[in-house]
Formats: sequence, C-alpha cells, structure tokens
Amino acid sequence: PIVVMRIPPDAPDDVVTELMRQMTDVLARGRCAFVYDVPSFVLPNASQRRVVVDALNDRRARYPGRVVANAIVTSSSVMMEGMVRAITWLRPPTEPTRMFRTIEDASHWAERLLDPTANVHL
Repeated sequence: PIVVMRIPPDAPDDVVTELMRQMTDVLARGRCAFVYDVPSFVLPNASQRRVVVDALNDRRARYPGRVVANAIVTSSSVMMEGMVRAITWLRPPTEPTRMFRTIEDASHWAERLLDPTANVHL
C-alpha cells in the first residue's frame, strides 16, 4: 500500500515519536511506499532528529527491502527542498526517493514502483 504521512511543522517530540512508531507498525505488515506530506518548512529539534535517525536505522535493519519508495511532497520553499537534498546526501536512501509538488503526483509515482510489472523511470 501507499502510506501518506503528514508531517506537521511544529510537532512536539511525542508526536514525532508516535509517527516513527506508526511507520514501524506499517512495515511490520509488509511492503509499502511512503508519501511524506510536508506542507511547510520543518526544522526538527535535536531530540526529534535523533528519534528520526534511530527509527530509520531500525527500519532498515529490521525490515530491509520493505520500503519500496519515499516520495516527499512539499510546495513550501526552496529551503525545504534544500534540506531534503542535504539529508539524502548525508544519508543516502536505500530506496528510490523523489520530491513532488502534489500528493497525487507522488502517489502515482509510488504506485507504479509498487507494481513490479510497471516500467518506471527513476
């Protein structure tokens, strides 16, 4: 399935922790593609960055190959795009990852990656 996760710009630490837990729950069920809806610039604090990095590392170790794709939807700013590029440069994703302007475009791309018979250009 495609899992859409909306990332609020001012989420408290417990919300970020809960989002990461929900991701793990989804992956425990099988393969999926994540669509991250990031409507405005998000700058997580140090604690949140640690929670996210730990969750991503755990996800890779426990569920290799289950994340088919990551699509990041943002129309907020060049800053958000720059931050995502910096993160993926520092910690390259193990699955296809792209940025989009609409959830529809991101979902369509992710859907095609979930279908092993699709001819997809990365």
